Amino acid sequence: DRFKSMYAHFPAGTLSPFYIYFHPGDGKSVFNSNVFAKVGKLSERIQKETACKVDKNSVSSPAYLRGKRISFAEAEALLLAAKLPICNRNDISKEMLRLCSTPKEYEFLFQQAVNENQDAMLITILVPFFPFVTETQDFIDQVYDIIDEELDDLTLSKYRRDRNGLIWDEGVETNPGGPAIGFCGFAVGFDAQMRQVYGLFPVLIATTLSAVFIVLSIMLKSAFVPLRLALTLFLPLLAVYGLAVLVYQDGILNWLSASTSSIGGFYWYIPILITSMVCGLALDYDVFLISRIIEHRENGYDIRASIVKASCETGGTISAAGIIMTLAFGGMLLSNQSTMDVSGWLLATAVLLDTFVVNTILVPALMSLGDNIAWWPRKVPMNNLVTLEDSEFVGEKEFLHSSHANDGDTASSDELEAS
Repeated sequence: DRFKSMYAHFPAGTLSPFYIYFHPGDGKSVFNSNVFAKVGKLSERIQKETACKVDKNSVSSPAYLRGKRISFAEAEALLLAAKLPICNRNDISKEMLRLCSTPKEYEFLFQQAVNENQDAMLITILVPFFPFVTETQDFIDQVYDIIDEELDDLTLSKYRRDRNGLIWDEGVETNPGGPAIGFCGFAVGFDAQMRQVYGLFPVLIATTLSAVFIVLSIMLKSAFVPLRLALTLFLPLLAVYGLAVLVYQDGILNWLSASTSSIGGFYWYIPILITSMVCGLALDYDVFLISRIIEHRENGYDIRASIVKASCETGGTISAAGIIMTLAFGGMLLSNQSTMDVSGWLLATAVLLDTFVVNTILVPALMSLGDNIAWWPRKVPMNNLVTLEDSEFVGEKEFLHSSHANDGDTASSDELEAS
């Protein structure tokens, strides 16, 4: 509520301003016409070519104020006027106060934007949107592009982006002591960190899953079973994140509760954290079921009989564990923090999907394919196999049929007695 109140009266970017600093280098002062011309043009382009164009006060610097460029000569005149004795008297008239207000205001801005040695100048940017949303990434990209276009003719040591979106520092200048420029602010560093993490995220996931599948191949003594596990892992992940996008980005459950209301997107770190946890939970249940299927297959059951027998033996345990985990993760939805809500939703839906869809439908369907080569290099019986038509399973079917028949007879006798 406090943030909303502040945004109702001040630009949204007030919470986290952006800054561009310019340092002429070689001990030069920023108080010269060349620097004012370059900084003024840079400020003007940022104002007019980005989201800042909706508010002329979004970009300010000693060379650009209230949507207008200020020349070096005008800056000198304003600073001189601010020091006139008549503008510093206590008994100044209202008319003179009005005349002196602009020079005094500019003097204050100059003191805030230029350092004591007058060898560095700041451009301050207050964006007209909340600085921690996806729109900020586009804004940062635009500002970097403008900086590059305007100042590539100088020899600079500055932060620039490669085509993968990573942020890096050129380090030592080719011309030591030469001009330097930088784009900074809390959101800029935040964006750089996010881009670096997401740049390494595919490598992290690939390395982790490769190690997991190698271990599973050794444990299950099969080269093909881990490939099937990959399908049972990736398809649910796509479904879980797709459903979360519908809820927290498109808002299909806004009517249900605050915990399932749209927030416009995820906090960027959530997929990094949750994906590994979902993979671990999914593989845990899948391996439990598949290991029993393999056990029965080695004991002489055909693939369909092995799947049915393993599902019957593990179904209750997996379902109970899934429900317990869903309730545990669902408790996070009682939080009033959006990151906790999204995390709880992702984990709870992942467990539910894995328990009641993947292990009951997807895993049995995939394991039933290609029985002749699915177990290589493990050796499994291929002849005289126990099938679903054998006495072990037929006896269970007859027992079930007889139980239903007895229930039907009891119901009929009860109906007759009632009539």
